[in-house]
Amino acid sequence: MIGKYVHKGVEIDLVGICRELKEVHLFEVKWSDLGLNDVLSVINSLRDKAWTLPRSLSSYRLVLHIIARRYLGSIEEIPNTYLHNIDEVIELT
Repeated sequence: MIGKYVHKGVEIDLVGICRELKEVHLFEVKWSDLGLNDVLSVINSLRDKAWTLPRSLSSYRLVLHIIARRYLGSIEEIPNTYLHNIDEVIELT
């Protein structure tokens, strides 16, 4: 299952649920360049928004995805978080 999520004023750009792997993938799209502080802010925001997902998903592993125009500076690896730039996404289509 995949789609936009809106619940009581909380919006997540895209949510994908993989029942076989028991994973919930949350995607946030930013149409700007992001630095490390921006990325950390988006991660915190997505984690906060995840609390509004249905309780039936509470045992699922949370995987975060951030899509941005590009990343500035060195972005360290963050567990369960994937950083994509818009060029990568376009290449996949």
